[in-house]
Amino acid sequence: MRVRDLVTTVSRALGLPLPRGEVTSRRALELLGARDDPSGARRLSLLSVDHWYDGSALWRLTGAGPGPGFAERFARHAPWYRAALADVAAAGARAAG
Repeated sequence: MRVRDLVTTVSRALGLPLPRGEVTSRRALELLGARDDPSGARRLSLLSVDHWYDGSALWRLTGAGPGPGFAERFARHAPWYRAALADVAAAGARAAG
């Protein structure tokens, strides 16, 4: 799944505007407070570098299939995320005073 597709799906489901512009990997690490953190760089690379994993053995071993895609599954859980973000925003507003 492309990061842009993930962000688009989440933004639409939660009624948030799509981000604009681009952020370099270096700037992303700075924004995340992980510029000198190898584990932060690794986590960022999981989003910013194309990774492809063959899951066919997993599906075969478990007898399950991958099921519907991310967009369909996320839509079912969007209300929970929307409420969680509202709680975070409210807590931030209280802290800001």
